[in-house]
Amino acid sequence: MEKVDINSLWIGDLVTLHSNGTIGTFEGEQDGLAKINVDGRIIFAHPTDLRLHSNAQSENEGDLDDIEDPSDTQTPVAAPANVIDLHLDKWPSYKPSSGIPALDFQMRQCAHFVDSAIEQRLTSIVIIHGKGAGVLKTNVRHLLSLKAEVFQIHDIHAGGALEVILHYREGEKVQNKSRHMP
Repeated sequence: MEKVDINSLWIGDLVTLHSNGTIGTFEGEQDGLAKINVDGRIIFAHPTDLRLHSNAQSENEGDLDDIEDPSDTQTPVAAPANVIDLHLDKWPSYKPSSGIPALDFQMRQCAHFVDSAIEQRLTSIVIIHGKGAGVLKTNVRHLLSLKAEVFQIHDIHAGGALEVILHYREGEKVQNKSRHMP
């Protein structure tokens, strides 16, 4: 097992605590410590105690074609139709041991959600990405920049989510949906 730099870890990466052999998933950084999810409970560890788990593959080894079709995966519980929460604990179908990088999984889910919203002609959607290092948020913003229907993007919930205003050419049927937050 190789020692890792906390800044190189992705949310959802499988890690081992060198001091006691505990295995868990990396959930971010807080006050200089790594947040690790071990069987549903969060523990904090010093970054020098972290090792990339030996069964974890490098982020280049995962094949996006191996990810389940988003239409077959469970959607976040009780989320309104115009809101997606990309936190991995909302997606029981994601397994860190699959070798698929968490970011790839989250972006596949996000792309499916945005495409579906556009197909339904929604006027407002909310994408909850969380407040980590900003990698997911940056990737989501890039994805949105590729969509002609995206009119405006606003940071909401203290920067932990994006409200996206969609606009369609005149004459196209638009389904009005008000913004709902859980």
